[in-house]
Amino acid sequence: MRHNSFRRIFHSVFAQLLLICLVAGLVIILLVGGFFAHVFRKSAHLHLQRNVTQYLNYVVKDLGTPPSLERARKIARDSGLQIRFESPEGGWSTSDKIPILHELGGENLPQDQLSIRGIHHDNYPILIKQGTGAFVFILKPEHTMESGWEKWTALLIVLLTSVVVLTYLAVRHILNPLKFLAEGVQQVSNGNLDYQVPHWRSAEFDQLAEGFNTMTVRIRNMLYAKEQLLLDVSHELRSPLTRMKVALEMVADARVKEPLTDDIREMETMVSEILEAARLRNVAGELKIEAIPAKILFQEIGELYQNQPPGLLIDPLPDDAIIQGDLMLIKIVFNNIITNAIKYSPADGEAVRLSFRQHEGYAIVQVKDHGHGIPGEDLPYIFEPFYRVDKSRSKRTGGYGLGLSLCKTIMDAHQGRIEVESTLGVGTTTSLYFKNSG
Repeated sequence: MRHNSFRRIFHSVFAQLLLICLVAGLVIILLVGGFFAHVFRKSAHLHLQRNVTQYLNYVVKDLGTPPSLERARKIARDSGLQIRFESPEGGWSTSDKIPILHELGGENLPQDQLSIRGIHHDNYPILIKQGTGAFVFILKPEHTMESGWEKWTALLIVLLTSVVVLTYLAVRHILNPLKFLAEGVQQVSNGNLDYQVPHWRSAEFDQLAEGFNTMTVRIRNMLYAKEQLLLDVSHELRSPLTRMKVALEMVADARVKEPLTDDIREMETMVSEILEAARLRNVAGELKIEAIPAKILFQEIGELYQNQPPGLLIDPLPDDAIIQGDLMLIKIVFNNIITNAIKYSPADGEAVRLSFRQHEGYAIVQVKDHGHGIPGEDLPYIFEPFYRVDKSRSKRTGGYGLGLSLCKTIMDAHQGRIEVESTLGVGTTTSLYFKNSG
């Protein structure tokens, strides 16, 4: 879980923009710093060496001839500059920690010329040869630039952290409209085509929001036009179907009459389901909701399918189990789901299982079969009107693809939901969620 969260954060646009800002800032600092360091390094070093040389020559003159140890100690106390003097006649030092000339490789120094050696025990020794003697100068550590580096490092860390936090807040504010867009995509994917993404001051995000809102309006209008056309056609078919039924009564030949009667009955069923689904989408508040004893309802359903192989097995359920809903519509849902489960199960296989349970404010009814199963690529579309898993649309393998669509419409009208899980070769489980009262 933690690894997945890290990957999601790392691959987010926000994190990538933040990283780009930080890397770009670091590169700019390095380029600018490198440029100025290259331009001014030689000049600064030259001026520094000239000033140090003048100062140390002044110190040498101040020490006198021969150089005075007492004067050197006073200079050391006042400025922190430690001094060693060596000559053939002898030498002295203001500190035991100053390296001797031999250790620094200063035997062959040019006369009256300053020489800065590399780091020696965290110090920079400076050598000057004058006459027959040579001086070694070392600044005490507490007087060097390294003094207080922890404080400056801490300050630098605080400043860099502040920059990162401010950059984070700025990028987050700029990308804030993406949250609304993501919410809009989620709402549309859930079927809420009335959702509108709010407009934003940013021109790019405002155009994106406008395009998204226009798209949802067009999709909503197209779906409404399709549904309206379907309803109009269904209404117009009722009168011809009635006349056809009357005409069939005049047909004496049973071999002709029976298949035509079956066809007309199927068309009437299809028209009724289309009109019922349309009615439920508009009059959900007019449902005749009542407390239905689940045990009695399941017994009635079991009697309907007791002689249809592979049969229906009802799990035990409490006597006080209740389903809140419109009894007539709930029976339509159960009949559609159980009929499909039995139809697509082997006649000699395991019986279809019907169960009931309560969970988190819902009465859940499950219908589980051990049939052929539904391919994964078809599962997202099985509730669409006229969608058939069998693309040949053979009457032998099913109806017109309206049964599950009607079931979903009925469950939505009850403020519940229907879920289908299926595995090829294993079977299908359909779960019906009915909200409890209150």
